[in-house]
Amino acid sequence: SALESSRQVLSNPRFYFHATGYFSFSFFLDSFLTIVVDYAVDSGLSVSDAVFMLTLFSITDTVGRLLLPVIGDRNLVSHTTLMTISYMAIALLSQLLPWMHGKLTLYAVCLAFGLPMGYAIVGFTQVLTNEVGLKNLPVAYGFVAAITAVGSFARPL
Repeated sequence: SALESSRQVLSNPRFYFHATGYFSFSFFLDSFLTIVVDYAVDSGLSVSDAVFMLTLFSITDTVGRLLLPVIGDRNLVSHTTLMTISYMAIALLSQLLPWMHGKLTLYAVCLAFGLPMGYAIVGFTQVLTNEVGLKNLPVAYGFVAAITAVGSFARPL
């Protein structure tokens, strides 16, 4: 039943760890996509060059969504390890972003952001499934979506 699934999910301490991680990731992704074009224009890029950054991001985001999960599926690296690497890469790249002002460096950072962000979107479901089980996944994902939705009201417009 839904109540039993809710109890099992909410009594799992690691669920809160994963939910917090995904909340932080979603908040950053939404904020990044909202401000990156304005940041690029403020850094001296033309509007058309700044908008092109989103295209570059989308290319590697798609690659991250489609190809990186194969590494985990083939058991070369666990999905949890891939998520950790993705979160770490996102954190490191976000620290580099304020230092990037030229067209090529901003393009490079946007390209680099796409891979870990793309994987984090699809890999989270696999990691959450491993943690709470397939039976409890819909309830767990519902809780995570609710937490993320409430948090999205606090991000930049």
